[in-house]
Amino acid sequence: MNFSKQNITNYNLYDTAVDNMFIAEYMATAPGDYVKAYLLALMYADLSVPCTNESLARELGLTVEEILLAWNHWEKLGLVRKKYPDPENKLRYTVEFLNIREARFGRTPVAARHKDGSATLSDQELAQLYRDIEAVTGRLFEGREMQEIVIWLTDYSIAPDVILFCYKYCMRNRKTSKYRYVGAVLKDWVQQGLRTVADVEQHLENTDARHFLHKRVLKALGFSRNATEEERRIMDTWFDEMEYDIERVLEACRKTSGISNPNINYINSVLTAWNREEKGETGSGDSESLYKRVMDLYEKERTNNEIRTQENLEQVFRKAPRVREILRELREASYRMSKAMLMGVNGKDAVRREQEIMDGLLQEKERLLLENGLSPDSTETVYTCKECRDTGLLENGERCPCFNEKAERLLTEAS
Repeated sequence: MNFSKQNITNYNLYDTAVDNMFIAEYMATAPGDYVKAYLLALMYADLSVPCTNESLARELGLTVEEILLAWNHWEKLGLVRKKYPDPENKLRYTVEFLNIREARFGRTPVAARHKDGSATLSDQELAQLYRDIEAVTGRLFEGREMQEIVIWLTDYSIAPDVILFCYKYCMRNRKTSKYRYVGAVLKDWVQQGLRTVADVEQHLENTDARHFLHKRVLKALGFSRNATEEERRIMDTWFDEMEYDIERVLEACRKTSGISNPNINYINSVLTAWNREEKGETGSGDSESLYKRVMDLYEKERTNNEIRTQENLEQVFRKAPRVREILRELREASYRMSKAMLMGVNGKDAVRREQEIMDGLLQEKERLLLENGLSPDSTETVYTCKECRDTGLLENGERCPCFNEKAERLLTEAS
């Protein structure tokens, strides 16, 4: 005799087992949308029915971003595990539901092992992070910068010290603190699975771009070894002080084709001679580099523009005193919005409310400026070049066209 069981194709006729511990211990403190995502995906997992974050979002009337935040939440509690088909791509993953009893009693929850800024960052910690970043950059926040920082905390599930480290790295190695550039660097780190400062430091030590430049130069000279400390020091002067790119250095390396013993010192002599010729140095011993002279121009422009900005603000405050208060209220509203964004879906109403407040303040400021015969941008920072904000670097780290314009002007004046 053979036995068989009726195959039920209507999902509504099945049951999905949910641990009471989930209901009593986890569900009560979780955002409602996160619970819905968990339960619906659990049902499909029990039925072995394929589903995607996109399909879950459509069924629940949520955004894909909210679904992804839900998995971050449950992963921190140890109820799900993210599995990465491609270990190199940390933004594409599947979700495995874990045994709740094991998560609670059998091992330490993920949240206890990794401090996640999006879940545990208090108001004081967030405020301290903002103060630390402003101290590193030497400026106040720009535009939506505070909100972007919160988005990094929640979307990437990283600790605040990683963000602070990224600002320091961009200031030191890329000479920029623009938040869009910092965000691009941070995204690249996350995609490579770097989620702690230790991870990033190890990665930079092993794969830093400068290391590859050194290796490329040695390879052009016929060496497969790493550079010595003295060789690294000499090569760094080519890129940092002489401002040569790798193609220019490799051009100098090709000068060794007829030399039996090519070495770094010979390349250094070639590049030093080229650099002196390009700077137009004379016998007077003038060794100031063109790069330094251009950067001095930027420094003077920034100083003058800071004075102009302050003068504009003083004029605005004299004619329309209320504007001073509006600027303060805008900053406070922006800060409150960033805190609300940390709450995920539970903070959506607060985010919307703060945005409405900011929109109203901006409209009031625009009206006051117009009524008093002031320019709409009277309260904005003055820049000679708005593209690079008088730094010489664009947001993607490339040199701004105005840098070459300044250099050409200096060369013309010297000729």
